[in-house]
Formats: sequence, structure tokens, C-alpha cells
Amino acid sequence: MSEYGTYVELLRIIGAVIAGVGLFLYGLEQFTREVTRVSGERTQRVFAQLTASRLRGVLTGAVSTAIVQSSTSVSVVVLSLVESGVLTFVKSIPVILGANIGTTITSQLVALRAIDWGTYMLALGFLVSLLPGKAKHAGRVIFTFGFVFFGLNVVAAALEPLAHLDAAMSVLRRLDDPYSFVLVGMVLTAIIQSSSVSTGLAVVLVQSHVLSFEAGLGIVMGSNAGTCATTWIASRGMSKAAKRTAWAHIGFNVVGVLIFLPVVRWFAELLHLLPGSDAMQLAHGHLIFNVVTVVIVLLLFTPFRRVLERWIPDDAPVVVR
Repeated sequence: MSEYGTYVELLRIIGAVIAGVGLFLYGLEQFTREVTRVSGERTQRVFAQLTASRLRGVLTGAVSTAIVQSSTSVSVVVLSLVESGVLTFVKSIPVILGANIGTTITSQLVALRAIDWGTYMLALGFLVSLLPGKAKHAGRVIFTFGFVFFGLNVVAAALEPLAHLDAAMSVLRRLDDPYSFVLVGMVLTAIIQSSSVSTGLAVVLVQSHVLSFEAGLGIVMGSNAGTCATTWIASRGMSKAAKRTAWAHIGFNVVGVLIFLPVVRWFAELLHLLPGSDAMQLAHGHLIFNVVTVVIVLLLFTPFRRVLERWIPDDAPVVVR
């Protein structure tokens, strides 16, 4: 292929990838909106009741995020509940921790080639949405979730020709430094405000042999820190308790990255011992990374909470004389 032909093919691939990411983001946004609309305020009240203990709080955050497919949405809901007084700062921390575990379901589904189901889910969702009553709402949920998989499938299909472009692959094969890609994951997630997109793309890139396993692992780790940007922005102007919750989210994710960053290459070698393809090992790494970090924070829960309370203290009471 001529140099001009290579550039044209690269532009076509980039355009298709951007289109696929756009479909993914649109599907994720609409899916979250549909699930939130169907659940309503009653679910939020139940959500507050399910956080009586730390373990239940973690499970609530994990299950909620696995259903909604957006740890950012769950984190913002938690901030709102803390702001309204429905949830205390202390009880909000386990939910935030659990949300990070729940978001790993996306990488697991992508690694299992669930993105191939996108077209079928779109068709099923459309047909079910034609039915009357509650089935119509269920159809919309299925349809929008199908967009999530369909978008990633478009990305995967667009990347396939890249493997045949020697010039592009020679550059990409040299990009195996996980430390640099941690920053890439952070910036990408902060811009698009979705760690699910970043981790999904990382798995697809590794699955398509476009990026090395170590580079993909760096993106996955960096996406955890990058997702804090939305929570921090949402907490601006809120109460001290809500701001503590936001900083708990930031602290948890940043500490997790700092713990794993020095041993990231050793961690990658350890993941290669697990069964399955590189994509499946990367998805397992995403899960292990978050579970280990959650366990560490739960073991150090009291000092972690006290640091946040000292970092953002309550306003001193005004003494009237």
C-alpha cells in the first residue's frame, strides 16, 4: 500500500473509531437515563436503607453500578443523597467503594465478546418497545443497552484493518510502557467522563492486538483515577459532608493507582498466569485491582475517614455573647 493509501486508511479507521465511541457514549447516557427514570425515587429510598453496614454498602454500590453501567452516575446519586441528608458521609464511603467494583462488569462483558450481541439487543429492544404497558419501558432499556455494545463492536470492527498497516503497527508495538498509559487512561476518562468507555476500549485494543497487554493495563488503572473528575465537579457548592464523599472517591482511586503503579509490570506478569485470553486476563486484572484496593480501604476505614474529616472539617459553631 502506498504512503497516501496508508494515510487515507488511517483516517478512515480514526473516523470509524470516533463514531463507535460516540455510539457507545450515547447508548450509555440513554441507558442510564432510562434505568434511572424507571427506578424513580422509591429505589433511591431503598438504596439509602441498604447501607446499614459497610459490607451491605459495598454490595449496594457494586450491584447498582453493574446494573446502571456507570460508576459516575452512582457516585453522583450518592453525593445527592448525602447532600439531602438521606445518607451520612460515613455510610456513603462503602457505596463509593462498591461502585468501583461494579464498573468492572463492563470489561468482563467486552472480554467475553458480549459486544457481538449489540445488534440483537437493538432488534429485541425495538420489538419489545412496541408492546404496551411496562414492556415498552423495558424495551427502551434493552434498546439503549444494545447501543453500548453496538458502539464498541463498531470500534472493534474499525480496528481490524489496523493490524495490516505495518507503519502504524510498528509504532504501536513500541508503546508498551504502562506508566505512560496510566496518564492516557486518566486524561481520556476525565474528558469523556466514563471509565466504562476507557476500560472497554482498553480491552478491545488488547483483544485486537493493537496495544500491548501492559499498555492496556495502564489505561485500565488510569481510568480509575480519571473518573474522579466528574465527582469533584459535581460536589462544587455542596455541603461539607458531600465534599468529603467526593474526596473519599478521589482518595480511594488515587491511592489504588499509587499502590499498584510501582509493581505494575509484576502485576501484569501475574495476570498472565490466569487462564483465558489477554483480553480476559486484562478484565480479571481490572477486577483484582479494584477488589484489593477496596479491601485495603475497608481495613483502614477509621483512619481513612478521620483524614477526610480533618481535611474538610465542619464549620466551627458561632458563639453568641
